[in-house]
Amino acid sequence: MPDLDPFRRLVASAGRVCRLADDPDVFDEHHDSDALRAFRAALADLDALLREVDPAPLPAADPPPPTLADLLGVLLRLPGAQGVEELAGRLDDEQVERVLRHALAMPDTARQADLLVAVAPRLTDTQAERALTVLPAMGRASEQARTLTALLPRLPEARRPAAARVALAAARRLPTVLGHTLVQLAPWLDAAAQAELYDLVAPAPGQRPGHELCALAGWFRPEQRGAALELIVGVGDENLRAVLLGAVAPHLDEAQLAVAVGAAAGITEPGFRARALAGTARSLPPSRRRAAVSAALTAAREPGGGRHSYLALPDLVEMIEPDQFDDALAAVLCVPDEHTRAHVLGLLALRLTVAHLPAALAGAEAIVEPRARAVASTALVRYLTKELREKAVATAVHALAARPGAGWSAQLQVLLPHLGDRQLDELWEAALHEERDHPQHGLSTLLPRVDPTRRAAALETILGYEPAHVADTLAEVAPFLDPALRLRALRAAREIVDPATRARAIAAVARHLPPGKAAEAGRMALAGAAQLRDPAARAELLAELAALLDAEDRRTALAWAVAAARDAEPEDAWQVARTLVRLVPLFGEATADRTPRTG
Repeated sequence: MPDLDPFRRLVASAGRVCRLADDPDVFDEHHDSDALRAFRAALADLDALLREVDPAPLPAADPPPPTLADLLGVLLRLPGAQGVEELAGRLDDEQVERVLRHALAMPDTARQADLLVAVAPRLTDTQAERALTVLPAMGRASEQARTLTALLPRLPEARRPAAARVALAAARRLPTVLGHTLVQLAPWLDAAAQAELYDLVAPAPGQRPGHELCALAGWFRPEQRGAALELIVGVGDENLRAVLLGAVAPHLDEAQLAVAVGAAAGITEPGFRARALAGTARSLPPSRRRAAVSAALTAAREPGGGRHSYLALPDLVEMIEPDQFDDALAAVLCVPDEHTRAHVLGLLALRLTVAHLPAALAGAEAIVEPRARAVASTALVRYLTKELREKAVATAVHALAARPGAGWSAQLQVLLPHLGDRQLDELWEAALHEERDHPQHGLSTLLPRVDPTRRAAALETILGYEPAHVADTLAEVAPFLDPALRLRALRAAREIVDPATRARAIAAVARHLPPGKAAEAGRMALAGAAQLRDPAARAELLAELAALLDAEDRRTALAWAVAAARDAEPEDAWQVARTLVRLVPLFGEATADRTPRTG
């Protein structure tokens, strides 16, 4: 008679999980309540019992490295062959033919169009002609238009004019015009067909012109461009008018461009006027561009102009001349939103002369909100003289210490080489205080500069995070830990209850251990990942581990990930496709010659 005790325990454990799930605190992951800890422990017990009752066998211990052909085979078996588009540029001629045959046989014409568009640049003229044979069966004009447009460059020259006319006819049947498709199609049309484009994208009476009108303006006849410009000048929404004027400007002749600049200058709202003038200025000759840029900067400094001038300033930064820097800096300082002002000030710093940098730093120091002040000050650091740099670093350190938080590691990385001991102390204390409850990667960023005692204290703080944060942060800090601390991190990683998180944490430390320990830890991480019962989840975890492990274990992780993907359920196709696409950059290392594992 079979031993029923494990099954009784399994039923009891499942019942306990269900009872604990009724506590509302279980769903609040941001607070480590007793209910949440009990629920996680119950889930871990249930997982262990499931593996005891029905253990998942480990895959082959030394699998052959997977190839791109293996990956392609799995993707082609997924419903809709999801993910194949991401591989199109890496396929050899035989694999391209394989994808083409698969696409031609697909009953789903939308996915068929997706695959043909993706693989079109790789097709020979003969293959492109074969692809044309499925066009009549495509039920939607949009599928026909975009497929034909993608195939046109690959078709024999004699076939292109007729194919282009068919694509244009398909576009005419669309309820709404696909501007992107028409832009790609336009170069392949003859002059008579190009003359039809304006009618396709011109708005109906009472409707506003769209961006496709501007994108196709280069293919219009002169009088059609004039008509398009007249429609744009008549747009009531000044922001949209500003955007469209800038977009159509590169396609206008000299007289039309003068009309566009005049329309830009006539916009009432100063910020939108600045945006329109900046957009049209890019198309002006240098002799006329300067005046448009000056007018835009003047608009940005008008009362109320700063409210929307941030939309123009990134474009203006590229065109300002040295004697306009004062006006540009004044315009930036008029931007009322401090975070936006900090961002644009950083862009402007790329162009400023040494003489203007003190005023830029003063503008950064005047920002009230600490996070924005830190962003602005840090953006200036690399361009400043030594004296000003010390001042900017001090401003940024004070701001970051007052308001640490998400994203601050980017500023810390810039500041790190310039920090004095006291400044490092100030930031370190801020990071310790902030990251006991909310890990924001400050500790891991500062770790290279601190002494072994602080590194040990930081590691203990990190090991107190939620397990998922522990796994993520160990990958960042492991390179900077001494051997004893790495072994401490490995021991802590092995104690994580959740198998997937445990495997990720172990792998994060493994590649930084001595060879013998690294091999042991790598195998441990792989064994934990390979025993996940859900094939799609197993493939995803193995793909994540592959980037963390050494070359030998990486090959194993890739092979097991591809094998798990083959076993996934059809409803997990999207997850599997996403996972396999993530593996592609690692395949060069996976197929490299093997080297003996040391230790």
